[in-house]
This record gives sequence, structure tokens and C-alpha cells, in this order.
Amino acid sequence: MPCLESRYLPISDRLDLLVNDEDFADGEKVQASMQSYHELIKSFRLLDYSAIGTLEVPSALEFLYSKNSIDFAIETVLEAVDEVPLWVREWNLAKKAFSSRDAASALQHYKKSLEAAKYSAGPLFIVFYIEICAFCKHQYQELKNENEEHLFDRFYETLGGDASKYAILIGYAPRSSRDPKTLMPKSVAPNKSASLLYKIDSKMKMLS
Repeated sequence: MPCLESRYLPISDRLDLLVNDEDFADGEKVQASMQSYHELIKSFRLLDYSAIGTLEVPSALEFLYSKNSIDFAIETVLEAVDEVPLWVREWNLAKKAFSSRDAASALQHYKKSLEAAKYSAGPLFIVFYIEICAFCKHQYQELKNENEEHLFDRFYETLGGDASKYAILIGYAPRSSRDPKTLMPKSVAPNKSASLLYKIDSKMKMLS
């Protein structure tokens, strides 16, 4: 059970503590904290906030903790506004390039989209981040099958690394700490990591 001091933590951090609680079973405590979080946001009139016009986007909590919110159709974004944001345009071009099996072009468009998405994508960045991770993981598997995995660091590591750094910075992905016994890094929110990995692997299957 999280310590009493956790009540002084931001609600989003308390959710991570609750989800990581080994005794957690039915989700009632997480649901209660989510409700509290929603009420707080409503008080600031931010619950329906979208970085893309009036487009209604699920909250970051829903994207992170719901197994059903793995994807968000980019067509919804493209049809929502007259002037599509640069990061969405580049994201769409990346998806089209990848579907055409043009990985090199997809890589360049993902890079451009990532730079433009920072501080403007809102909760949709989680969907975008998951797709970037799935894309990088897919490309690593392709290179490995061709005995060329040594090329991964040269072409794809920067994209995945930059996306992860930003996701950690804004709290969408958990940071890691060093285990004092093994000196190896470990996630400070293992269940959150497991949820993201599930979504990434699910997305990768969709890309394959």
C-alpha cells in the first residue's frame, strides 16, 4: 500500500503508485483517483482541451491505462480542422510511406513530426509515441532477420531515443532509477511500463 506521504503527490503520480501496488486487484482505488483527477481538471475547464481545434481527444490517463485506447484514427484529426498541424501532416506522411514499405521516407517523416509535436500534441502524443516505438521495434526485427541489426543504431536509435526522452519528460513514459544491488536501470513504474509495452507490441502486430 502506498505510504501516507503519497497523498501529497500529484494525482497522476498517485495513480502510478496505486497501479504498482501488489495488493491492487479490482481497480476501485485507481478509479477513485481518476475521478478525483477528472473533477480537478473540470474545475480548470481543461477536460475537453485539445491542441487541435475543438477535436475531442481521450485524456492521457485513458490512453495510458485503458487497453482499449491503443489507437486513435489519424483520419479523425485530418477531418477535424481546415488547417492540419505540421506534426499531424508529417505523421500522416510517415504512415503512408511505411504502408508503401518505404522505411527510409517513413523515418524522415517521423523525425519531422516528432520535432513539431513537442509541446503541441497533447494526449495524442501518447498514441504517436507508441507508434514510433512500434515502428522502431519493427525495423529492428526486419534488420535482425537480414542479419543487419548493427544498422539499427545508425538509422533508428535516435528517433526512438528522442521520442522516449520527451515522453519521460512530460510524464507519459516512466523514468528509470538504478538498482543499488545490480546497478542496472529499472522502471520506477513497472506496471505503467508493462502497459506501454503491451500497447507497443499490439501496434507492432498491426504494422507487420
